[in-house]
Amino acid sequence: MHHALRSTFASATLLALAAAASPAWAQAAGDVARGKLLFEDTAATSGVSTLTSSCTGCHQTVQNRRIAVGGSATAQIEPDTAYTDIVRAIGSVSQMTQFNALDADDVRDLAAYIADTAHVDKTTLTFTSSGVNTAAAAQTVTLKSPTAPFAPLIVRNIAIAGTGVGNFTRTFTCDSKTFTAGESCTFSVTYDPRDNVNSNPVLTVTLRDGTTGTDYNRRVQLQGSISGTTPTTPTTPTTPTTSSDSGGGAAGFGLLALLAAATGVLGVRRRRA
Repeated sequence: MHHALRSTFASATLLALAAAASPAWAQAAGDVARGKLLFEDTAATSGVSTLTSSCTGCHQTVQNRRIAVGGSATAQIEPDTAYTDIVRAIGSVSQMTQFNALDADDVRDLAAYIADTAHVDKTTLTFTSSGVNTAAAAQTVTLKSPTAPFAPLIVRNIAIAGTGVGNFTRTFTCDSKTFTAGESCTFSVTYDPRDNVNSNPVLTVTLRDGTTGTDYNRRVQLQGSISGTTPTTPTTPTTPTTSSDSGGGAAGFGLLALLAAATGVLGVRRRRA
């Protein structure tokens, strides 16, 4: 047996609850390589001979499981999210009841494999500057490639777009990079406001699966403000509107007056005749 003492399913549930209450990656990291083996041959890898099927029996591929957990095969999934989902499935899906025999380490390793997708270490960067034309301290974003990828990971583009985009700059250390398995790359972002406009653009990293050619994104929300001030909202200039009337405005009224005068003259001439 892989472990001398196997935890009960109740222990796994408690660990899942602890994981849900803690920041991402705060739990002991699972073993992605062993998680892959568990997914493909659960009985042999776990040492639980009573298991009659493996994870592939239900999900066929890990991509299908990622779709179920994160909504797409390339979704960024945190290990604690995957862990909690596995525990939920064991407790609620009849075909998975047999996996009660797995211990907490087995579940953690499976979760690590399911969560082994491209990651950005932050989803929000918040900057505060002391004044216009005064840069706030730079902050970093780290991209991490899967440990057990099906294909090379390629950075296609990194772009910032949205309100206040001109107040942000970034370094280019990760542009066009092709990652090896488990490799990381870090770039920095700086907020250097040129005005007091509310700045909240989005930084988008476009990645490509090197085998399928599928592109997908990781996004980081940027937020920049100047301390002690109230940000202004950009306004769109309005175009003055010209009122219209059936007489064509002042020119129309003038024409009507001339017509009235001419009609009056004709009336006088007819009476004299």
